[in-house]
Amino acid sequence: MTDLQDRPNRTSNSLMSPVDDEVSSRLFTSVVAIVEDRRQLSAALQEYKQQVEDDQQLIEALKEERKHAQVMLEKKEDEIEAGRRLAAEKQLKYDQLLDDYNQLRANDAREYELLQQQIKESRLNYAKLEADYTRFRAESTKNVQKLESDIRNGVVQYQQLVEKYNKLRDENARLVAHIAKFTEQMSSFRLHDVSTQPQFDPVPIHPTVEPGEPSDK
Repeated sequence: MTDLQDRPNRTSNSLMSPVDDEVSSRLFTSVVAIVEDRRQLSAALQEYKQQVEDDQQLIEALKEERKHAQVMLEKKEDEIEAGRRLAAEKQLKYDQLLDDYNQLRANDAREYELLQQQIKESRLNYAKLEADYTRFRAESTKNVQKLESDIRNGVVQYQQLVEKYNKLRDENARLVAHIAKFTEQMSSFRLHDVSTQPQFDPVPIHPTVEPGEPSDK
């Protein structure tokens, strides 16, 4: 970068025309703008990569939470199945006691009523467990779908940013090659021009000090 900045100053002391100065200045300004754009894009890409890594950590946490929810769901299913078996067993016992009731109506009346109440409570508990399971499954499915959608959107945005960065990098490489070729052609032209001009005593050339840089005094 310093070499590119020094060349216009050196050539201004030789035989460069004002047109050459203007072209070189424009090229240098374009290069500085492209380098700055590339730096900003690289910073944005780095920031986006960090965001993607944070999102990945969140995804892993959600996956772990989903795994835990799946375990809880399986436990709920086991409880529901146990409730079903208990209800079936209670129903079978109820039917057996109903037959005994026909034979021993007076003695079995109390136990019959007690078992009937237990069956009712078991059915209510089963209905509650089934409703909880249905609600939990719906919420889990909704969360998983939202997470998958967020992941897809993040991947698309990341790919677009990478494509933009690659395009700017390729354009920058082409411009640098063009500037190098132009500089080489201008150098050859100046050397040819100088060889045909009368020779003068060399004038010392002092490099221009950039603003904010210390001088060699």
